[in-house]
Amino acid sequence: MAAGSAHNVLGANDTIRLGVIGCGSRGRQVLKEFATLPGVTVAVLCDVDQLQIPKTNSGLPGAKAEAASDYRRVLDRKDIDAVLIATPDH
Repeated sequence: MAAGSAHNVLGANDTIRLGVIGCGSRGRQVLKEFATLPGVTVAVLCDVDQLQIPKTNSGLPGAKAEAASDYRRVLDRKDIDAVLIATPDH
């Protein structure tokens, strides 16, 4: 019974701040789905190839995300609620 009412409970923040590590074609493809969800804000984009970040940022609705080149900076941030990791497995 309690589990059925859990979807009505709002947390401390009703917006999920998303960090993205890996902004190549796969990262952009998956991010496109996340970015359309209500309550999701893309806060930071991270890629070692700095040319990928503007490509990804240009496809986002609304305000542009911050840029980072070191994934540890994304993982260390306390304001990030979820992280999408879309890096190659090699």
